[in-house]
Amino acid sequence: MRNHLDPALRRRLALTLAWALLSSAACLTTFAISTIPIPAPWPDGRDIPFWLECSEALLAIAMIPACALIPVPLLMSVRRLLRGRIRASRNWIVAWTITASAGVAIEGLFVWRLVRNLSTPFANLPTPSWHALYFGVGYFAVGIAMTLALAGAGWSAPDNSKAA
Repeated sequence: MRNHLDPALRRRLALTLAWALLSSAACLTTFAISTIPIPAPWPDGRDIPFWLECSEALLAIAMIPACALIPVPLLMSVRRLLRGRIRASRNWIVAWTITASAGVAIEGLFVWRLVRNLSTPFANLPTPSWHALYFGVGYFAVGIAMTLALAGAGWSAPDNSKAA
């Protein structure tokens, strides 16, 4: 059993956490904005505070490309790392594959929903964006599960540095 995590595994662990937190923050910010009441003249939209609008824009700019590009390469590179250098047990490799596949599935569903909403004018404008809340919670939960699977695999792998 290892008393430290491999540096390559630590980098992928940080990338997994960054993916989950960025995705979750962007979705939950969108949900927060959607709960702001719309004033009487509906076509003018919501009165969104400037700082909240800027934070949503920055999160969206970071989230869309990063989250579209991270899940699949992360799934494959970590599997390769766990099988090769880390020599994790089969159970941890399966746990990582299942949780990372859930992350890829959420990402696919998110992109499908985004394209669908962008093709609909004023989609969900008068109501809270519940799907943004669901995605935010989903990203967070799957990110935590991926992190636990990855850390568990790293901590339980055999330590080859003590071999004489």
